[in-house]
Amino acid sequence: MSNLMDYYSVNPKQIISTMLEFHYKFEDINHYPNFGSVLFPNPEHISPKDAENLVIKKLMDGMFFLPEKWEIPKVIIDSWQNKNKVRWYQFDKITEADILDRHIMDYTFKEWVKKIKSFNT
Repeated sequence: MSNLMDYYSVNPKQIISTMLEFHYKFEDINHYPNFGSVLFPNPEHISPKDAENLVIKKLMDGMFFLPEKWEIPKVIIDSWQNKNKVRWYQFDKITEADILDRHIMDYTFKEWVKKIKSFNT
């Protein structure tokens, strides 16, 4: 995101308190977990619990998603073991976030939830 002030007309401390962090993981063929997370601006002040409820409805079996369909950065390195395998990622949790040195998405959390496809569609 080029400029968080586009979303906020307040001080940077309020920006930190209104970010949501989406946590997820991928287990490789040896069941080694690789963790990732992304930050979303949250000008609507959606609580982490409410945010989780919005996301869980769109997951397969309440926990899995494909990162490329949801525009979430991958956390694995392609190797011969992972070629031609479906790469389901597992949702972990959503928390309030600190923005220092992190990947921040180019749209708000609410915009992203509207954009992602439900597993059933």
